[in-house]
Amino acid sequence: MTATEDQATRVRQTRTVRLGADHPCTIVISCGLARILAAAGRLEEGQLLAAQVLPAAVRVLGEHNVHTRRLRELAA
Repeated sequence: MTATEDQATRVRQTRTVRLGADHPCTIVISCGLARILAAAGRLEEGQLLAAQVLPAAVRVLGEHNVHTRRLRELAA
């Protein structure tokens, strides 16, 4: 795991605990982590995370939000 992946994972875990999985900030960092994983050659992990977070993104951020769109593209 790269330092970037490690840091994004820690931030996501902290935000999930403190803010909850449906908080916009948690969704945004989850989107970022999914993209980092995919870019690092861990596409399946990135796709899985994106698919897990996508329903919350649609519900909280809306269908047309940039992060929702990115998660949808990655999950596909």
